[in-house]
Amino acid sequence: MRGDIAETRRQLAVITALGDTDEVWGKASRLTAQALAASTEGRHEQALEHATEATHLMHDAYGLANEYFRQAWPLAIESAIALDRADHATSLIALVPAAPPGAVPPYLHAQHMRCTALLAAHAGRASDVEPGLRAAIDLFATLGYPYWHARAQHDLGTWLARTGRNPDAQALLRDARATYRQLGIEAVGIPSLGAVTDA
Repeated sequence: MRGDIAETRRQLAVITALGDTDEVWGKASRLTAQALAASTEGRHEQALEHATEATHLMHDAYGLANEYFRQAWPLAIESAIALDRADHATSLIALVPAAPPGAVPPYLHAQHMRCTALLAAHAGRASDVEPGLRAAIDLFATLGYPYWHARAQHDLGTWLARTGRNPDAQALLRDARATYRQLGIEAVGIPSLGAVTDA
């Protein structure tokens, strides 16, 4: 997730060396690692395939409150959007609101708002983009998730720049860039995102 492709490949090789398994957690671990590696390298088809399989595997076995669903689910949605597969993204997004309210952790609620807004941006539903992303930004900040807080800022900043609101966009992108630097992340390596500029 830091955009370090060499380290991603090294970690994936370690997991792959453990061999295939039908055990749910082991299989989900491998699929999620494969999805992250594919996404980091811009291979959205493979990322979508692996992340979707991991998402459904963990959802069916354990519901929402598990680490591999948390990682694979937003990645699958981002990959579907990158491939212009809105129906696939919509079906994945629907997994979270379909759960009983008490079964949805706050982190997944924030991701749901973020992913729903990303799909709205892709579909041209401009009125749904900024409110959803700002709500996600606020919730990630409250929960103390600096990486995802910066990602949501980056999402909104990128969208605002595309719609001609450059001053608002640049403020968000500067904040995101500062967080990336603190976390040792290269923004250009973040799945689905371009470089953060100094403009």
